[in-house]
Amino acid sequence: MRTKDSDYFEAFVTAVGFCCAASAKLSAVIDTYQPESLHAHMQQIHEIEHQADMEKHHLTDRLHKEFLTPIEREDIAALSHEIDEVTDRVEDIVIGLYIFNVQTLHPDAPAFTALISECCRTLEAIMQEFRHFRGSASLLKHIIEINTLEEQGDALYMRAVRTLYEDEKDPLKVLVWTEIFGRFERCCDACEHAADVVESVIMKNT
Repeated sequence: MRTKDSDYFEAFVTAVGFCCAASAKLSAVIDTYQPESLHAHMQQIHEIEHQADMEKHHLTDRLHKEFLTPIEREDIAALSHEIDEVTDRVEDIVIGLYIFNVQTLHPDAPAFTALISECCRTLEAIMQEFRHFRGSASLLKHIIEINTLEEQGDALYMRAVRTLYEDEKDPLKVLVWTEIFGRFERCCDACEHAADVVESVIMKNT
């Protein structure tokens, strides 16, 4: 039988599922890049983001009504926000490709997308294990993995932007890809921020 405690942890798993769905859509966009299809892709990923927002609002409503929670209310609210932020950041990348009318992908874009996919998969593993946070060895391992992936994202961002400013002669492309690379990097950061909340919960409760 499900308890109210398990409902919260299941809600986190559901929420991170939207991150993974958005990441999968981003991968599909990048893997078979077709500028003429960007508007349709943007609408599809926005529907995922909308579902994620609805799930977040549902959890917030429950939090307002319930007195006893398995972890501190502030942590539940913070984690719900940070997971939702990941989905928002993935959507921002596709929006950027569309509004800047990007016709040709930069060679570093697929590496960023692969990194984001790995971040989301690892975040999903964290949420699946989170209910066992008081005695889970694998949970900390996954958190460390997210931190490592975020550091790889920082390194990729610095290298990509440096190469862009060294090699690209079109100033408009420099501006556009500086912004889009920033969106990729902020997406990796968002995954780490969600993992940081989980790590904080572990430290406060064990």
